[in-house]
Amino acid sequence: MHEIEIKCNTLLKKVCSGITEAIKLENTESHGFHFRVTLKAEKSIRQLGMHILETSKGSGVRFTCVDLDELNREYRKFSSHYEAVQSKFIDMIVETCSGYVPTFCELSEAIAIIDSLVALSVLASGSSSAYVRPQILDEGKQVLELKKCRHPVMEANPNSSQFICNDIVLGSEQGDNTMFLVLTGANMGGKSTYLRCCALSVLLAQMGSFVPCESARFSLIDGIYTR
Repeated sequence: MHEIEIKCNTLLKKVCSGITEAIKLENTESHGFHFRVTLKAEKSIRQLGMHILETSKGSGVRFTCVDLDELNREYRKFSSHYEAVQSKFIDMIVETCSGYVPTFCELSEAIAIIDSLVALSVLASGSSSAYVRPQILDEGKQVLELKKCRHPVMEANPNSSQFICNDIVLGSEQGDNTMFLVLTGANMGGKSTYLRCCALSVLLAQMGSFVPCESARFSLIDGIYTR
C-alpha cells in the first residue's frame, strides 16, 4: 500500500509537468486517490483528456486519469485484504483473551484495592498535620469521641486559613448516654464544616484509613444521613 502511494506521487509529478496550476494529490472515501486543482485550471484539464470527477466553487476540480484509476483499484484490493486480515487477527485476540476474563476481573479488583489503600496511606503520611489510627469500639457501646478533629480537604487547601480543630464527643463508656447534639451558631460560623469533619472521619475510619484527629474512638456506625 505504501508503494502504491509512492507511485501515485510519481504520477502526480508527471501530470504537473503538463499543467501550470498547482495540483494536489488527495485520497477520499468517495473518490479514492485523485487530483485536485482550482477552477481556473479546468479548461487545461479537459484539454489533456482527464476524467473530471467533481467540480465545485469550494473544492475546485477533482479529476483522475487511466493510470491513477489502475492504482486505485490495486489500492482498494490491498486495503480489503488488509482489513480482512486485521479483522481475523482481532477475532483471534478476543477469542484468546476471553478465556482470561475472570482472571482479569480479579486482577482489576486487586489493583483497585491496592490503589485505594496506597491513596489513603499517601494522604495520611503526606499531610502537614498528623493522622492517627482510630479505635473502633463495639456497636453496643454507643461512643463517638473525636479529639481535635480536622477537615481533610480544607486543611489541604494551601489558600485556606489555618484550620481550627474541634472536639466531638457523644456518649461515653462511663454511662453518659447523650447521643443527640443540637448545633447552633451564626451564618458562616462553621456549623457545616463541623458536621462534615465528623462524618468524614467516621467514613475514613470505617474504610480502613487513618483519620485527621489527635485521637479517635467510636462505636461502629451503620449510616451517615444527609439532605
